[in-house]
Amino acid sequence: MKYFSRTLPLLAVLLLVLAGCRTMKLEATPAIDGETLPDGRPITYRFKAENWGLFLFNWLPVATGNPNRPNAGDYYMGSDWLHPSPIKAQIRKEARHLKAGEVEFTEQTERETGMFSLWLVWLRVIQVNAVAVKPAGKEKP
Repeated sequence: MKYFSRTLPLLAVLLLVLAGCRTMKLEATPAIDGETLPDGRPITYRFKAENWGLFLFNWLPVATGNPNRPNAGDYYMGSDWLHPSPIKAQIRKEARHLKAGEVEFTEQTERETGMFSLWLVWLRVIQVNAVAVKPAGKEKP
């Protein structure tokens, strides 16, 4: 019991320290001139978004990145925002802000890793890649 009473506060502090970097990242990169999709449509921007979180026993959310404030160092404690739909919504919002065109999602990966002893704390990561395609009939001035 003594060991448990010493370990629990240490684990809580460690989780809070790790949760501090649990933020959603969103990168928007202009496409290279002449870059197109396989069907010939020109690409205007490439997007890469990633959100991650910590979970106890792989099901109880401890902290996840805030998909509503990417790149802000913001996170939610005790809530599970680790789903593809809010990440995709944020990519669409950024594309509208950049007037980049229609968004096409190209790849989505999800991974999880048990951390620390006995896999008590799990790290889950979702990454979504997308491209923005120039609307049909619109040429550069």
